[in-house]
Amino acid sequence: MPCTNGLDEGDPFTIIQLTSTDGMHPARRATNGRRARAGRNKERTVGAKDVGFIGLGIMGRPMAKNLIKAGYSLTVYDVVGSSVEELVIEGAQAASSSKEVAQKTPLIITMVPDSADSEAAILGQDGVLEGASSGDTVIDMSSIAPGSSQKIAAACESLGVDFLDAPV
Repeated sequence: MPCTNGLDEGDPFTIIQLTSTDGMHPARRATNGRRARAGRNKERTVGAKDVGFIGLGIMGRPMAKNLIKAGYSLTVYDVVGSSVEELVIEGAQAASSSKEVAQKTPLIITMVPDSADSEAAILGQDGVLEGASSGDTVIDMSSIAPGSSQKIAAACESLGVDFLDAPV
């Protein structure tokens, strides 16, 4: 299927497709296909390859390192400071909170251990939604309960933030 998201076909991060075989925008699945704003069909290139990454544990750290190696400008946050320091040495910029990651990047990836951590990182105090702007995209790669994904998706939708539940 052709990539319709405005990113370069040869770009190693061109994994986000805005259409699927059933025609539903993947970021709308968690909200049963409802659109955040009627008539909106946004095609957007991530500016200067700016990506935020929250959660630098066993799964998140190697993923974040691969994005740096692929040429992305990463802003990172983790509750464990040494994990952030390790990525800064690799070329990432440190953030002091999930909120700051969202303030600095239009695309935010979370990779945290469980539902409670996802909700805290995205919905909580100093969370992603406190710093995100309408039109930003949150990709939650954490393996969490469907109810948590739906709760996060609804909160994102209310602020005009796209949400993609992409568990690994």
